[in-house]
Amino acid sequence: MCIVERKYKETIEYYKVYSALIYAAKDQKKLNYTDIAKIMNLPETGQHMGAETGHLLCEISENEHNNERPLLGAVVVKSNMGIPGDGFFTFACQLHKLEENATPEQKKVFWRNELNQVYEKWSD
Repeated sequence: MCIVERKYKETIEYYKVYSALIYAAKDQKKLNYTDIAKIMNLPETGQHMGAETGHLLCEISENEHNNERPLLGAVVVKSNMGIPGDGFFTFACQLHKLEENATPEQKKVFWRNELNQVYEKWSD
């Protein structure tokens, strides 16, 4: 299955972000979008940063999903809210992991479950 255009696959940015996500998961920590932007050498704020970090995180999460692993992008949250951005939930709907009409509370429950699965998958 290929939902996301392969823009970053096989690039150094892809592997750097993928590694950072795995290390965060192993330590049961979260990263924020600014952390991802820094790794990608992008501006730390703005629409371009949001679009590019979101695209790369969706590429990584789609790869994880296709390999029957939880969505690794669940470890990335908005620093002011502590949960992922809307793109994470939209992508989960595209993967049929979350209902399109999910309430905000259902989205939070889905994310917490996905995050716990990520932590479990990558724990030592």
